[in-house]
Amino acid sequence: GGVNAQRGVETRWLGTAEKSDMMSLNITALTVIAFLLPMFYRLLASPSFLLVPIDVPQVSRLMRAMFYGYFWVLIAVGLVAAICNMSDGRPFQAFVFGLIAAIVIVWRHWMMWRLDAVLAEIHAGLEGAASRLRRLHWMGMLANAVQTATMVTLIPSLVVVA
Repeated sequence: GGVNAQRGVETRWLGTAEKSDMMSLNITALTVIAFLLPMFYRLLASPSFLLVPIDVPQVSRLMRAMFYGYFWVLIAVGLVAAICNMSDGRPFQAFVFGLIAAIVIVWRHWMMWRLDAVLAEIHAGLEGAASRLRRLHWMGMLANAVQTATMVTLIPSLVVVA
């Protein structure tokens, strides 16, 4: 075996430095896939809420839970991806994944605050609250579509052999 001088990583079980670079590539590829799975799930699951009345309490609670879970999954994946890529010597990828996690933290705060306010209005029976909830839903679907398209577009820049 040998030591990869550039990374200082023992590659005895891999055999060559090139295989060590492939392991780095695999970490980045796995983190991109980990991001894309919840994004594609939400891209497919969100339109189903267009088929039902959104002011039904069970439907609105389910939609809120989907947003809540989605944000936490993306935050966790982003932080883990940033740490893994930084420890693997890929600062650009670590920065991008950390930036995505930071954006999702801000987006989560903004969206959940508004979602909870509109759900309280619906519970109170205020006029027009259902249409505001529908607009938030459309906004969330659009943001998810843009986020997914951006991630897919970034794949060639993120998953490169260093």
